[in-house]
Amino acid sequence: MKHLKMLAITIPVAMALAVLLGAGTASATVLCKENKRPCPKSQDWEFGQTFEAGIIAETTTTLKTTSGTLLNTCTSGIMEGITENTGGSGIPVKIENTKLTFNNCTRTTHVHNPGRLTIEYINEPSNDTFGYLIAKEMEFTVTLPLIGNCTVSTGPELIMGLVTGRKGETAAMIHITTQLEGCLASMPFLAEYHISLPAPLYVKENTA
Repeated sequence: MKHLKMLAITIPVAMALAVLLGAGTASATVLCKENKRPCPKSQDWEFGQTFEAGIIAETTTTLKTTSGTLLNTCTSGIMEGITENTGGSGIPVKIENTKLTFNNCTRTTHVHNPGRLTIEYINEPSNDTFGYLIAKEMEFTVTLPLIGNCTVSTGPELIMGLVTGRKGETAAMIHITTQLEGCLASMPFLAEYHISLPAPLYVKENTA
């Protein structure tokens, strides 16, 4: 984990990342059906679950240059996959993405590789139910004026942001604040997703 890139991270995310990187090992992580810490036995989602997340209605994903020039926006899109494991002590939850789309975009956007996702619990005393979202080998192309096809990717491994799920929320959320690799070097990328499956979902410590 210490080799993951950390770019354009918001202050709350940066504070959480400091805890993770200081620990040096993966936290005990499960996706829990209840908002309890640790997750009660039999209440963790077992592997093989369908994972679905969609860009939140009335929000917009943005891709910019480091100077702030807006390159592309999309108002809808989905991530779909299957959980590959249950998680556990020192083991994050891994998801194989089977589908990634960006729709209603200002520029033509084509996904080459949906990549893989990892969710890791933030082992910090004040944590309610937060996890890191880490992406591997996600890649897409945006057609830009004067440039043409610009390939954008997470690279081998990149912390994208946070997964949150609190009591009273209708769905767990994904908050992406990161920088992607691209034809214009580092490219700030922001997005908000809601997780529809599995549900309910809380990122918690390993079952007791």
